[in-house]
Amino acid sequence: MKKFFANLEKISCNIYPVFYSYCKYYEKTVKREIELANITSKDKVLVIGSGSIPFTAIHVSKLTGANVTAVDIDKEAVEKSKSCIKKYNFNNITVLNENGLNVDCNNYDVIIIALQVFEKEEILSKIIDNGISKRVIVRQPAENYAKIYGELPKNYKPKSYVIQNMKTFKKSCMYGV
Repeated sequence: MKKFFANLEKISCNIYPVFYSYCKYYEKTVKREIELANITSKDKVLVIGSGSIPFTAIHVSKLTGANVTAVDIDKEAVEKSKSCIKKYNFNNITVLNENGLNVDCNNYDVIIIALQVFEKEEILSKIIDNGISKRVIVRQPAENYAKIYGELPKNYKPKSYVIQNMKTFKKSCMYGV
């Protein structure tokens, strides 16, 4: 399933009607996350696991004016993502080919960890262990998708969360560390 959507994004990112529809599908979801973390134009935002169509970065940038850095471990996805950003003129989004575990989170006010990032616990743990004071949003999979996408253990208690109306994930949780 993960691979299917990753491949679909890679094919669709340069076909405007598909790109637009895909982005539009996630707009309300990202808007709820923006409200949850109170993201403003003054924030520097990091999106880990941005994929070929960096819809989270696009909506955060468009709706708040914040500067956004989007990272993904998949080199092909990053190239496609960079192409989208350039083609559609999203000037305050930077896309990097990096493993989310290796990113220096000190430079960001808000960190959003995408559903498909399997190392959610390791990344959140690294942020907490380093004593970095941030707003961290983690998309938690719906029960049927927990084994596919990985989830945080129950001992991680979110500061707050929003319910999402998505098939693959039902909650975006905010951890204030």
